[in-house]
Amino acid sequence: MNKLAALLPPKRMQACAADAGGPGRGRIGILATGGTIVGVGAAGKTTGYRPGALTAEELLRDVPELFSLAEIETIQLCNINSDDMTAEMWLALARTINERAADPDVLGFVITHGTDTMEETAYFLNLTVKTAKPVVITGSMRPATAISADGPLNLYEAVCVARSREAIGQGVLIWFSDRIYAARSVTKTSTYHVMAISAATIDPKRVGGNLESAHAVLAGLDPANEIGFAMAFGKLFTVHLNDQNGIRYDQDKSFGVENLRQAFNQVKALVENHYGSRGEDGGLEVKTV
Repeated sequence: MNKLAALLPPKRMQACAADAGGPGRGRIGILATGGTIVGVGAAGKTTGYRPGALTAEELLRDVPELFSLAEIETIQLCNINSDDMTAEMWLALARTINERAADPDVLGFVITHGTDTMEETAYFLNLTVKTAKPVVITGSMRPATAISADGPLNLYEAVCVARSREAIGQGVLIWFSDRIYAARSVTKTSTYHVMAISAATIDPKRVGGNLESAHAVLAGLDPANEIGFAMAFGKLFTVHLNDQNGIRYDQDKSFGVENLRQAFNQVKALVENHYGSRGEDGGLEVKTV
């Protein structure tokens, strides 16, 4: 079984294929720029990988269902960590899209991209792309070699959006973890969670927080108290449980290895406040190494 089939329910795959109108109806251009989505590391691990290691063709081998949606054309513009994205590469992206959009057989475009500068690329293209055809950017938080890599599913669903009639004239979009974002308001909000992309809003009901327990520890706070406080106001959308070795941010350890009692209290706070029962937007992620 390929990676996508293991992640995407059959009914959902069928619905996307039905919306596409079947194979051979139009072409989707996949513009590959590198990033974690084509990263390679130790089997099963989510850290210590090399971004931009696979080509676009190699990435597509894990998502054969794409070819039932449309004719797929891959264009390898670069293969980098998105921290290394340059203005010249942005111009090449915009130029490629504008030129190929003139082809009546092309329905839309998907750009595979690293998450660190995804929002900047989206904003630039939203200003410089001169077509109403859908342009959808996607990526992943886990490398291709990780357990439950999120890249194949994001790519499949981004292609579904790119060939959807409803996406025409909507400007540049980002598809990430089952959500669509407009280029003007999108931002990266987590360096760990698979729901790492979010967007600004003026609706207070949609404003919430992601709690990183290791960061709470570094700030001198009790993570269990922070969990309880946020949940009392219905504002805890996602949780990343981990431990901190006390050196600096982003050097966290597996959950429970530093303070087992503190770890237990965090789980207890989530259970007693019925985390997940109110349809929180995100989910629970526990760091293990």
